[in-house]
Amino acid sequence: MVIDPKGVIGSPIHEVWAFIMDFETDTQFVADFFAFDYQEVREWYFVHLMLALCWSMEDGTSLNLFLGLAEKVYPLI
Repeated sequence: MVIDPKGVIGSPIHEVWAFIMDFETDTQFVADFFAFDYQEVREWYFVHLMLALCWSMEDGTSLNLFLGLAEKVYPLI
């Protein structure tokens, strides 16, 4: 309840994307540390990048950061 006060139920991998700074090393660390499937962690990260892009478009802010990350990540998933 502390992490998700709304009580939404979903994959725990969904919560870790914000901690990934370096895609290559951090996704491996998260997968190993939490015993998650490595590929699934990468795929969830990409999903969150797409969501962040949508929020950026909605807010009228620059898309450069998330678009650049998505372009690097997409070929690796």
